Amino acid sequence: QTHVVGPAINIVDNDSEDTISILPCERPSYSTSASLAASRDIPTSNLPSTSTLSSTLTRIKIGRFDPAATFSVMLQVNSELLEYGENNRPKHAFFQFVIRWIEHHTTLVTRVYSHRLSVANTVHDFLNGIDEEVVPVMLAKEAVLRSMVDYENNANLQEELDMLDDGAALLQDSLEENEELACAARCDLDATIHCISRAYRLLNQQQQQQQQQTTTTNIPKSPTSSTHSSIGGFAFPLELSDALHLLHHLRRGTLLGPPLQSVDDRASLRGLFLRLPLEDCLSMMAPKLWSTRVDTNTCRMMGPLVPVPPETLALWDDVIIVADHFDHLFVWSGKSLMDSKFDAVREDCQSWLLANARSTNATKHRFPAIQLHTLNEGESMSRKLTSRLAPSHADPMEQQLAHFEALTQLSQEELANLRDKFRFYDDVSDPSFRRWFWGVASASSKVAMEGTSLCL
Repeated sequence: QTHVVGPAINIVDNDSEDTISILPCERPSYSTSASLAASRDIPTSNLPSTSTLSSTLTRIKIGRFDPAATFSVMLQVNSELLEYGENNRPKHAFFQFVIRWIEHHTTLVTRVYSHRLSVANTVHDFLNGIDEEVVPVMLAKEAVLRSMVDYENNANLQEELDMLDDGAALLQDSLEENEELACAARCDLDATIHCISRAYRLLNQQQQQQQQQTTTTNIPKSPTSSTHSSIGGFAFPLELSDALHLLHHLRRGTLLGPPLQSVDDRASLRGLFLRLPLEDCLSMMAPKLWSTRVDTNTCRMMGPLVPVPPETLALWDDVIIVADHFDHLFVWSGKSLMDSKFDAVREDCQSWLLANARSTNATKHRFPAIQLHTLNEGESMSRKLTSRLAPSHADPMEQQLAHFEALTQLSQEELANLRDKFRFYDDVSDPSFRRWFWGVASASSKVAMEGTSLCL
């Protein structure tokens, strides 16, 4: 089963949505391939069967040329492959992309791209080969799509998907309906995290049992088994830890979180997210922060701007923070640096932020136009930045230090004052990362019953 998310229309036969037949323009290619196979004594028929086409071929139609358009493809692995032994399992999976278009209104152009991926023999080999930036974006695009289209109670599902893929903003009838779909998408995201965590814990239990049997029979452990044993005790793959934080930002951010924008603006932002490339999507999911400490005596930066986690505990008194969150740029000053004598440092940081934003190709795809905000701690408008940061101040001390090691530079008094900045905080409506994760990953959690995995 193949699922495509992006600015395109899925093409199926008119008589059935589950079958695909050969188009007239494709028959010569299949005939040539069949003749070539026959010349090499490879058994074949003139044309592939309908069932083979339906299980291996996906057609999409793009309405217009868009150099920034990106398509996300989710493939469901055939369970029969898992039953093969390691020696009989295919070593590679092959993907072929055929693109056809009409140039200058007369010439039909065809381009064929083939790609080969190695097939992992174990789950750990698979996890080690994962791109930690691609996985959260793939899941996020599916979640955002579900926040715009009601899959369960929609008789005109394909029609609405076609409207989305044609680039039209799909607006819901009311704000309540829009929020219901976003809430359902958040539940589906939670259910996905729960399913991954449950499968991972089960895998660890099976490995521990195998190791106990190995110890009982006095058989030396293999290097592979010792590597696997080092991950025991965790409730989620370590290879996806950064992806997990990104999904937490997605859940509470502008795409799926509370409706802080108008329905029109939110629909436009979601439509962009579904079609834009990877780097743009990462910028939309979570802000990127850089920080520098400033010497209050010399009014100079104590070091270059360095990346910091996008969380509330990054808001120190003596730092200037610059942040990039797709269509919003921020320059934030701590309460010790609000005097005008630090304006030169702020201008330097602002120039660095603008230069960094212009240096990436992603800036030309940002819509609406980028807005620059200069904020000071304590001002009412500073919430424009603080609301986008994960509430790490609500996590336990060891969790805070593990995720943000720079906190060890602060004294105990400075740490206490930093946490005290956020004493007016509702941990129910906006849970911290740890509270959210253990709430959905717990074995006793009911989120799997409230949502549907994004991988299905």
